[in-house]
Amino acid sequence: MVGNPEKDVSAGIGLNQLIYSESAKAGLDIAKLNRRASRYQLDAILLDTIQDASNAYISILRARALERVQRVNLAASLENLELSENRLSLGAVTESDVLRWKSQIATDKRNLLSAQTNVNNAIIVLQNIIQLPFQKTLYLDERDTQRLINLST
Repeated sequence: MVGNPEKDVSAGIGLNQLIYSESAKAGLDIAKLNRRASRYQLDAILLDTIQDASNAYISILRARALERVQRVNLAASLENLELSENRLSLGAVTESDVLRWKSQIATDKRNLLSAQTNVNNAIIVLQNIIQLPFQKTLYLDERDTQRLINLST
């Protein structure tokens, strides 16, 4: 007689553990290197931005210095015009000397406006680098720069 088992139990347990895989280790190493490379890229971008902002700030200082020179030139030309007009009234010079200084004043005014435009353009470049909205005013005090220069020497 063939018996039917009343209970048939079957069990199985599977365990699979990766002990070492060269490709898995290589994948981890690559992921670590990619993460480090990303950090270095961010650092490089930050340093490039700092350098660009520094160069833009130096351009502003240079443009302001040239603007001051143009102001001094205009003031000197105005003073020379006044002297020339006084000399003309005394008969020591001719009308051409007065006209020469008037022409020089016009040139100096044009140069001053150009210098002021260069200052404004340099400020706009810095605002773009630091992503400051155009509605906000960028205030740069050159006395602070002089204090930093004095500290570094």
